[in-house]
Amino acid sequence: SSVIMLHIFAFRQVTGPIVKNELLLILVGIGTALLVNAYMPGMKKKILRIHTTIQHTMADILKELAAYIRDGRADWDGKEMLVLAEALKEASALAVMDSENRLRREHHPFLVYCESKKQQYELLERMLTAASRMDTGLEQGRRIGNFMLELAERVRAGEEIHTQAEKLRGIREYHKTLPMPTNRAEFENREALFTLVNELELFLQKDQTFHGFA
Repeated sequence: SSVIMLHIFAFRQVTGPIVKNELLLILVGIGTALLVNAYMPGMKKKILRIHTTIQHTMADILKELAAYIRDGRADWDGKEMLVLAEALKEASALAVMDSENRLRREHHPFLVYCESKKQQYELLERMLTAASRMDTGLEQGRRIGNFMLELAERVRAGEEIHTQAEKLRGIREYHKTLPMPTNRAEFENREALFTLVNELELFLQKDQTFHGFA
């Protein structure tokens, strides 16, 4: 209203065309506000939905990986990795779209979340490669498998997981106390296990949680 009054004051007169022009300005402002208000709740729902998909799919992947390492279960077809890749693409597009409608783009929480999940996806791929080089059912593998099962539940619930770093370090320290490998197979298993633990450690470090918008 103050802007409209300034416009009228600048013209120094009140005529029909001036009033009509100012009314149009009011209508444009109201229309824009209504469109933004209608758009934002829908965008937030999409973001929350894809966030749930990412968390649950990532948890499923960790569970399948743990089942292979711990129990030797090898019936997983890996489709969750494809689902996760597509979900991350959709999430990134939504994050960019939403950030463009906000003043503080560099602090967009979902954009930060998406970047961390992309990095974790790459780490999952490397973990799968390391696990494929290991014999299953090893005592060390069972310890890592149990850790990953616990981790999966935290991921599914959207909880912070970097707090589990100390527990992982404890497992690593235990592995250092084991006897040295006596043959090539044992050496290769130990090497693959060491790589897997390294990737898991990075996975914890890269984690970013998202609890919605303020």
